[in-house]
Amino acid sequence: MYISTVEELSAFCERARAFEAVAVDTEFLREKTYHPRLCLVQVATPDECVAIDPLAVKDIAPLAELFDDPAVTKVFHACTQDMEVLLQALGTVPAPIFDTQVAAAFLSERQQISYNGLVHAFCGVTLPKSESLTDWARRPLTDKQLEYALDDVRYLIQAYHLMVGRLNAEGRLPWVLDEIRPLAMRSHYEIDKREAYKKVKRVNSCTRRQLGIARELAAWREARAERHDIPRKWVISDEVLIALVKRAPRDEASFRAIRGTEQLSEADVTSALMAVERGMT
Repeated sequence: MYISTVEELSAFCERARAFEAVAVDTEFLREKTYHPRLCLVQVATPDECVAIDPLAVKDIAPLAELFDDPAVTKVFHACTQDMEVLLQALGTVPAPIFDTQVAAAFLSERQQISYNGLVHAFCGVTLPKSESLTDWARRPLTDKQLEYALDDVRYLIQAYHLMVGRLNAEGRLPWVLDEIRPLAMRSHYEIDKREAYKKVKRVNSCTRRQLGIARELAAWREARAERHDIPRKWVISDEVLIALVKRAPRDEASFRAIRGTEQLSEADVTSALMAVERGMT
């Protein structure tokens, strides 16, 4: 079922509250933006599967209310990116949650099992990959695209019930819930710009003094990328950032001497130089 109106969404969310768990997945794009753009939300109950179109539905508050309902467990597979995009789009982090990728490891499956691997292992189904490169922002979506998207929750809700049954039988469910609980905390997905440098490639090659510059430059890059809603690599790449860190330019001429900075405005260079200076103190 494809949901494109507030009325349809409200009616579905009311029906979904009758169940102790619903399966959730999202489709989003982030290649050209800083924040991921939510394009589709798939939700399944044991009775039905729906694809909710946030680009068409004018008010998705009923979905936020369902995801906030403490009586309904929201089931994800490898939830981190889904939770991040839902926080951005809905202003809330779904809770309580169950992550089947985490749970599978407690049932002797391989670490970080893929969704297709999970469905094959627990439901005996092999899923197609034909729509894996779909542009989910384009409308209208075809029936084939919607079926592909709904498969991501249709079998997830089945796998969840099978997994919980096995975990209960083996006395391992409390261990899994303890492992998952922190993933439902808002703080897990809020970005501390001053910690962004830790994810920069090759930052571990920096000296202690250079790490201070890396911290300030990476924070500057995050702020600029967020302000313009563009990918951080469009501001400067990790490679360029590390080159700036190691050369520590003190003026615009030295800064511009590094290839990959030409797209920055004079004001950008000035603020980046200020970040370098902060990092050196």
